[in-house]
Amino acid sequence: MLLYWFLLFCGFMILIWAINSACDLSIVKYIPYQSNLSEVTEVESFLNLQECTQYCEKIMRSGYLNDNPLCEAFNNSRGMIIKFTLNEHLKQNFHDANLGFLYELFDRMKDEGCNAFVCNVLYIPTCNSSNDFSVERHHDTTMNICEKTFPYRVFLPKCVNVLYLQLSNVCTGGELELFDFHGFEDEPIQTIVPEKGKMVRFRGELEHGVRKYTSFDNTPRISFVLENYHLESSYLEKDMFIIE
Repeated sequence: MLLYWFLLFCGFMILIWAINSACDLSIVKYIPYQSNLSEVTEVESFLNLQECTQYCEKIMRSGYLNDNPLCEAFNNSRGMIIKFTLNEHLKQNFHDANLGFLYELFDRMKDEGCNAFVCNVLYIPTCNSSNDFSVERHHDTTMNICEKTFPYRVFLPKCVNVLYLQLSNVCTGGELELFDFHGFEDEPIQTIVPEKGKMVRFRGELEHGVRKYTSFDNTPRISFVLENYHLESSYLEKDMFIIE
């Protein structure tokens, strides 16, 4: 009898793996946050042009910008990541790393109901390849925290904020395309045209990608991305502050 249940369990695991591999079913891989947020919100002129320039200069001088440590979808970009939880030392942690200016952005953009975050500076150079995307379609899972029981799905953020800091005045592409959670459709549910100083917030379960960005003066597209998570405290490392 024990062998029967063991074989049944193994068969079920193989079935889940086959479905996941063949169909890439998001529901098998991810846990979306149940939220009443609108799918997409755009805020024009969240920063003025002078502020955008100042933040970009500080990012480029920080010394943290390297090959993007995110998943393969980001292979054509550079970046930096900060993972952290809310705690009384957070502001000081940013300042100790000479990143106080990023704390300013985080503090203005964060979702007040969340307790764990990922800051991501995304640097997209002009793309000369035949690929349609500078950043391939993906879900944001940078916190990489999974449920504790089978099937060990990854928690998705409550929402994601994107703040556009720099792009060329003579460029094509670079649009943010948003797809539904399952990502079966080829056509996006919404396309966001990047503009300096604009902030976009979208629900964390939406699959998304960045269309091929081509700059005719080699100016990179730079954005500040904030993943906002709401997780039970048992899943969180106390006073987490990790720079990658």
